[in-house]
Amino acid sequence: MPQNRRNEVLFAHDIRILEAGGTDGFFTEGESSTVHLLRVDDSHRHSDHNTARRPSCRQRGGAEWKGDVPTGTGTFSAGDAISGGYTYKSRFEDGPGSNPEQLIAAAHAACFSMALANLLANSGHPPESVHTDATITLRLVDGSPMITKIELVTVGRVPGIDEPTFVEKALAAKAGCPVSRALAGVPDIILNASLAR
Repeated sequence: MPQNRRNEVLFAHDIRILEAGGTDGFFTEGESSTVHLLRVDDSHRHSDHNTARRPSCRQRGGAEWKGDVPTGTGTFSAGDAISGGYTYKSRFEDGPGSNPEQLIAAAHAACFSMALANLLANSGHPPESVHTDATITLRLVDGSPMITKIELVTVGRVPGIDEPTFVEKALAAKAGCPVSRALAGVPDIILNASLAR
């Protein structure tokens, strides 16, 4: 890239979002569906002020499994409030307890709901609420367990919006929220979106 192009800056930030589209649901300063990043001179790279403005973060979760798979037990934790246990039966036989697929379902529902709420608010229709249920289907494919389908059912309470517009925003959130993009390898992700009656 030419040096003069590299050194174009806005407010001298190391990485500056110039325009961001509605597809990811979070960075919505413009109408374009593409996020454009512009690098500036390296002298700004280590500024605490610039680092604080970057749209990135690191989140952690952990798990431990003890014993063999048929009779063993596992525990997991995420953040300050999420913890639980899982077994072979809770994962594959509808036994008591939790499982990784439930965590994925909750993460997808939470991320999608937040992204949709943001898209609605940025279009002038802040929601009273967005409630989403996610159901994950786990099946054997060629002898190995695989997530084959995710069904999202979302209901919004949004004053002043019609249902076609709500569905349009919901589809954009489904396509662009971070967890949806992380799950892009799932063959079938279905969305059912409606306004509360």
